[in-house]
Parts: sequence; structure tokens; C-alpha cells
Amino acid sequence: MNPVRAAIKAVLVDNDVEPVYSPIPPQGADFPCVTIRIQGGADVLSFAGPPLENNVWLIKAISKSMGEAEDLDMAARAVLHRAHLTIPGYHNQELVRIGPVSYETTEDGEVFYHEGGEYRVITEEES
Repeated sequence: MNPVRAAIKAVLVDNDVEPVYSPIPPQGADFPCVTIRIQGGADVLSFAGPPLENNVWLIKAISKSMGEAEDLDMAARAVLHRAHLTIPGYHNQELVRIGPVSYETTEDGEVFYHEGGEYRVITEEES
């Protein structure tokens, strides 16, 4: 598992914001739940040492109830925004929520509410 993904999951689970799946809930998963997915990013090159990894992660709650999805998203935001991640082999420079995500999907006639945010995670490999 990606070490940043594992560190984000650990913060959520340690604070009872769960279950957490990555990148999507498995067949038959319990709802509400939280999902973690890397959205993209770009390394920031430096003159000395390894580049900073500057990535955006989508962390969202999924539920059959909008209120449950919003509550779980608020719980995730409370423990993640400006949190320090413990990532073996890396220094965590920044973890901040940079914007909201909100939409609905329908599967077999059932509505699922997706509430969450994009989080910027900047890490530097230890040298």
C-alpha cells in the first residue's frame, strides 16, 4: 500500500472515522464509509536532495443518507486538516483540505451521497 495512503487511513481509523476503503468500497461494503484515492499532483524539484511530492488526495464519505455522509466528512475533516502524518521514510510537510467535493450517484435505483474534500499532501523523502 502507498505509504501516504496508509498514513491517512491510520489517522482516520485511530480517530474512529471508519470503515475506510481505498480506492473504492468492495462489493457488499457497509455504509457509511470513507474512501481514499490519489487524484494527481506534481513533484517539486529541488537543487539539493529529492523532490517534494506534492499530491492531491480525494477523501470522501459515501452513504445512502446525505446527513450521514456530511457528518462523516466533517469528522474526517476535523482529524485530517493540518494533521501531521507519520510516514516511514518521509517528512510530512503539509496536509490541508483545499476544496469540497459533493455529488450523488445511483446504483440499482439506490442513491449514494458522496461528501468530502480534496487534500493537498506534501511530503519529502528522508535523506
